[in-house]
Amino acid sequence: MPSRKEAKYLGYALIFAALLILGATFAFVLMINTPMIRGLPETREVLDCGNDERCFRDAALLCRKAKMVYVLEGVNGKVEFLYECLGRTDNYCIFRKTLKRVVVNNEEKKIAEKPKICRVPADNTELLNVLFDMDLEEKFCE
Repeated sequence: MPSRKEAKYLGYALIFAALLILGATFAFVLMINTPMIRGLPETREVLDCGNDERCFRDAALLCRKAKMVYVLEGVNGKVEFLYECLGRTDNYCIFRKTLKRVVVNNEEKKIAEKPKICRVPADNTELLNVLFDMDLEEKFCE
């Protein structure tokens, strides 16, 4: 049977081992949730996704600052939108949708529409379609 002093040090060793395991677990969880693991470069700058919708959605899932040009083409012309994820505020991801350009029959039209700002609860990733869904847009955007 260990002496009182040995039992004391054995208790300290067990507490230290438990804290070490807890710290390693925390570090692993933190590591999996970093953007670099998900394939996005880790930076504080705005991620320019060009017209890559997947890049923008991946960044938006993390409420990461990003921008994308979304083009809708029709028979007589095209419409260009600038989608931006502005980051996180409180428990919301903030998005901005701006009508950038309208071209009809090879003629650019003047735009008088204000950008829409959308506040989406950060914990509900299904709502990230707010920029692509008119019903959700009415609910979360102004």
